[in-house]
Amino acid sequence: MAIEFTLKETQGYSFKWVWENVDEDEKNDVKVMWRQERAMPEELMDARLEELVYIVRLQTTNEVVGVSTVFEKFNEQLESYFYYMRSFVSRSHRKNSASAQMTLNVIEGFDSRYQDGDHVIGLFLEITNETLNSGPNAGSWPLSDFVYIGKNKRGHHCRVRYFNNATLFTPKPSAH
Repeated sequence: MAIEFTLKETQGYSFKWVWENVDEDEKNDVKVMWRQERAMPEELMDARLEELVYIVRLQTTNEVVGVSTVFEKFNEQLESYFYYMRSFVSRSHRKNSASAQMTLNVIEGFDSRYQDGDHVIGLFLEITNETLNSGPNAGSWPLSDFVYIGKNKRGHHCRVRYFNNATLFTPKPSAH
């Protein structure tokens, strides 16, 4: 019997793709959220801001309640380049589908880049959320198609999601 999964309501949120196009006001708004949530040490924030992909805001207040970041990295085991993705959602907004919708939007955005010739073939997750690591887990996550591939040296679950029609072992284009 197939199980159907659907997203809960994401009404009340706005989603914005900001990859390589983040303005100073957006950076400041994200820092406010990170500080309020104690998401990371202050000294890491500026570097992480350069990796911003998506911003989720509460429509009623325009407050940032979630972000997604990526950085490109060659994965030795999988012999290909991936965007390593991180997501953070404010505690008070974690019980809805804002994070899932943001993830699906990131997949769509980077899949489109791959179809246009980007050498990065997929997204890679290292799950640091203990709740996600300890609960029941499917080998393939419904909706996003992230597949479990094992644990890293720190014991975090690792998942990968290839873009549509991804070609394995594609070298990074040389800069000429």
